[in-house]
Amino acid sequence: MLVKSLSTFEEQVLSNPVPPSLVSKDAIEKYIETQKLSEMERANTFIVEDHPTLWMLADNCATLYNEVNFERRQAYIRYKRFKWYPKHLYEKYAPLIGSATAQQIINKNNEAWKSFYRARNNRPMITLEARISRLQSRRVLT
Repeated sequence: MLVKSLSTFEEQVLSNPVPPSLVSKDAIEKYIETQKLSEMERANTFIVEDHPTLWMLADNCATLYNEVNFERRQAYIRYKRFKWYPKHLYEKYAPLIGSATAQQIINKNNEAWKSFYRARNNRPMITLEARISRLQSRRVLT
C-alpha cells in the first residue's frame, strides 16, 4: 500500500513538473527518495526561529494539549471521572490560538485517550497467580 501510494505520488510529481526556476528535478527526486526511505515518526518538527508570533502560537497549542492531557492523566491515576470537553481550558486558550484550533487540539486529545481506553479494555485478563509467577521468574537472587 505504501509503495503503491509513493509510486502514484512519484508519477504525479513527475507528470506535473514544477517550472525549473522554482524547484529543480534533482530536488524533487531527492524528496521522493527521502519519502521512500523515511519511517513514520511520532511528531512533526518545525523551525520557527525568526517568527515570534508563530512560535507563541505553537507554544500555546502545545501547552493546551499538555494541560488537557495532564488533567486526564491525574483523573485516571486518582480513579476520578473527567469531562471529555474541558470548557475551562477551551475558554482559557481560545482567545490565544483561535476557537477552531483549540477545539481540534481537545478533539485530538480525546482520540488519544479513547484509543488508550479501548486498548486497555481489549487486553487479555491475567490472573493474580500468573502475575506472581511472572514476577518470581524475573527475581534474581544473589
